[in-house]
Amino acid sequence: MSIENLELTAPLVEGKERIVKYLPQRNPFVMVESLWLNNETTTVTSLKIEDSNCLTENGLFTESGLLENMAQTAATRVGYGFIEAGLDVPVGFITAIKDFKVLAYPKVGDQIYTEAEHVNDVMNFSIVKGRIYVGKQLMAEAEVRVFINK
Repeated sequence: MSIENLELTAPLVEGKERIVKYLPQRNPFVMVESLWLNNETTTVTSLKIEDSNCLTENGLFTESGLLENMAQTAATRVGYGFIEAGLDVPVGFITAIKDFKVLAYPKVGDQIYTEAEHVNDVMNFSIVKGRIYVGKQLMAEAEVRVFINK
């Protein structure tokens, strides 16, 4: 599945004040604000890039911001599942990044949509293919491996 083919009409969870229920991160380090899709294979979140975001520099969302946004999209997937099952949200850590490519940096004011495509779970590790878009333009992609402390 690719975000290019999705019709995103209304978020499942909207706003940073609500999305933190599914994440171990807290402000100012929350890099997702709405959850649009969460199924067996794909999670889609969004974030409006603000100048006050601690991972922007010179009007652009940095590489660190892009990677953290991908990882938090993967974490939202896990957290959503845990909350739905009546469990506490686990803490996760980025353990590896593979094939990271930045095609363009999102600018302050851009709304980014991040797709985390589930690749595999191995023990407590979740492997996702992350892709970040502004509109239908691919901005960055990477394979992100996250350790989930269950």
